[in-house]
Amino acid sequence: MAARLAGAVNAGVKVKRGASVHGVSQEKGRWTVTYSDENGTQTVTPRLVVGADGRFSKMRDWAGFTVSKDPDHLRLAGVLVEGSCVPDDGTH
Repeated sequence: MAARLAGAVNAGVKVKRGASVHGVSQEKGRWTVTYSDENGTQTVTPRLVVGADGRFSKMRDWAGFTVSKDPDHLRLAGVLVEGSCVPDDGTH
């Protein structure tokens, strides 16, 4: 993940860490993001908005995405492999 983030920054992406987003909205085909950080509250109009705020996503609500659930077909699977050469922190 750090390599991807570094690649994005090298390509000109501005990354905001430690910011709290107060809202995301769309008007006339343009998205705006209002957030606060150590410099106060700001509103920006980015070319791309990435919402990676997890299971209880506020971004999903702000963007108007709907949630579809199908508990009757929920499937979980797992396997424990011993003696593998995969690193302990590796998953697939």
